[in-house]
Amino acid sequence: MAILISIFVPLAARLLYLAASRQREYLADATAALLTRYPAGLASALEKIAQAPARLQVNGATAPLCIVNPLQSGTGVGWLAALFSTHPPTERRIAILRGMGGGAGYADYERAYNATVRGGSVLPASVRAAAGPAARAATVGAAAFVAPAEAGTDAAALVAGVEAAASAPAQPDVASYRAARATIRGAAGYRDVTCSCGLLIRIPPGFGRPTVRCPQCGASVAVDGGSIAGAAVTTGLSGDEGTRAQRRSEGATGCIAQGCAFLIGPAFLLAGLGVWALAAWQLSVLEASKTWPTTPGVVVESGVESRRDRESGDLTYMPVVVYRYEVRGTSYRSRRLYPDVERSGSSDRVGAQRTAERYPANAVVTVTYDPTDPGFAFLSRDSGGPVPTYVWLFAFGVPFFAVGLFVFILMLRRRSPASAPNRSP
Repeated sequence: MAILISIFVPLAARLLYLAASRQREYLADATAALLTRYPAGLASALEKIAQAPARLQVNGATAPLCIVNPLQSGTGVGWLAALFSTHPPTERRIAILRGMGGGAGYADYERAYNATVRGGSVLPASVRAAAGPAARAATVGAAAFVAPAEAGTDAAALVAGVEAAASAPAQPDVASYRAARATIRGAAGYRDVTCSCGLLIRIPPGFGRPTVRCPQCGASVAVDGGSIAGAAVTTGLSGDEGTRAQRRSEGATGCIAQGCAFLIGPAFLLAGLGVWALAAWQLSVLEASKTWPTTPGVVVESGVESRRDRESGDLTYMPVVVYRYEVRGTSYRSRRLYPDVERSGSSDRVGAQRTAERYPANAVVTVTYDPTDPGFAFLSRDSGGPVPTYVWLFAFGVPFFAVGLFVFILMLRRRSPASAPNRSP
């Protein structure tokens, strides 16, 4: 039974995935027809893509994202080919789009689907009953254009159709398209500045320089005088609508800034607290080591070790003293000299040499060890430098904690209703 489940469950999951992928393509076609109001043009585009001799170079993971699967040859009208494909048969999709008649809504697509597939439903019930807009004609000279299939061998008719399409005036939809694009850019924070030569320059959000060089004439154009792209002067929107678009852009920027503050503030606070916790541990070790027991030890190795920094090339010298000691019959080895740091290095070679000479090889030394952990031991009860390590750590954590606290308080004030700016139109 387990073997059968291991065989059929992946197959069932694959079939479910393929069915959902085909359903997605139907929904995409219906939505595209609704948004463009041009199902005939979509059908022609699908036909052109399916008949293209060149295929995209994709893999099995990205092929389902294409409009027509490049890895599936042919249109796949057979039921077996359709069952194991990520896309519905292209011929069926074209027939449905061309069968929508004069409508471009979801109900028109559902009706064309039922007529093509002979039954069944492809759209959810919530959108099936919605009345859609009427389909539009081609944007430029569609009525005067003669398709090659309809023209036959009449070359004169084909040339006349092409010339008529080229000379046809543009439709008003072009202005609406430009206004919509300008509105989207304005909501994203783009600014429009005009050079003295007449070139319109769009400045992206976050552009930090006060001027920009014109790519056409090379003049320096001030950015501060630009208008928000998509505002009333650019798109024909009313003043209130342009102001609301600008406020939406500012609100989106504010949300991003608050999200960064929400991450940066606690991160800096935790970093400062972590450094302070390490400083507190260093201080506790220094205080506790004053009462720790001692035992005799023998220096095994003594010398100076040098290391060169890869970036700056500077040399750092560290005294190396390895000693052996015994606690309750157990032998230990350590190289720690001070209780707060294991090894202390500096650019002073002479100082490092003097420290190593204090503990020559084979010399008997006094080792202080932790009674709860005899492996933790050191030779000198002093700090590893002129200033104790915990003081440096405490000073190092102050700016982290201060910045984190400031950002955190600022974030709380921005989220407070009392401090929120008035956004009413």
